[in-house]
Amino acid sequence: MSDTTALSEFEKLVSIDVIGCGTGLLTYNTRQSIIDFCDQTWILTKDINYTVSSSDIEDEINDYVDFDLAEYVSNSRPLGVLRLFIAGSEYVARYAEIVNDITEFDTVMGTSVKLFSFPDNDTIRIYNLTTADTPIYLRIAFKPSQTATTVESVLYEDWLEPIVSGAKYKLQAMPNKSWSDPESAAFNRSVFKQGMASAKAKMNKGFSKRSTYVQPKSFGQPNW
Repeated sequence: MSDTTALSEFEKLVSIDVIGCGTGLLTYNTRQSIIDFCDQTWILTKDINYTVSSSDIEDEINDYVDFDLAEYVSNSRPLGVLRLFIAGSEYVARYAEIVNDITEFDTVMGTSVKLFSFPDNDTIRIYNLTTADTPIYLRIAFKPSQTATTVESVLYEDWLEPIVSGAKYKLQAMPNKSWSDPESAAFNRSVFKQGMASAKAKMNKGFSKRSTYVQPKSFGQPNW
């Protein structure tokens, strides 16, 4: 597991400009700012290296292998696959909910594509893995869960200002509160958006044309 930072460290900086805000609201909106930042940018990633054995492969349906993400991250939810290498060769990873058995994956999807899904919040399932003892490399994007009390320290070290500003924006934009401040809310929203743009640019710079990373869109999330 990576180094983590307590959510309370972010809250200390948020609370300075929202005097009178209760602890519950402060914690919720600080956490939500972090979640939104990760959800929109995919900046929080984890690398997974694994050697598949024959016992890992579910060969009765779609030759899939389940990877337990809880072994690599805690209090987090997966967003998608950024890189996938199998035996040293890179594949395009595409999300798909597969119900029926597909007997000819290579014919349907092509030889450069692998499908994946998330059966639950702690598992990634990769389909069409037919070779035992194959080294697998995955880079997966995550976001903290709604119950997280700590987050990866990289968020504090590299993206503190926009995350704190995002939380301030959420709170200062609330109407009829003692800490309501529409002018400051607008400023902090701008800082948050600029931070997300910088994070997205950093992600895009690090990936080639074969990468599965695209500008992330999240349904049900605010249009920042």
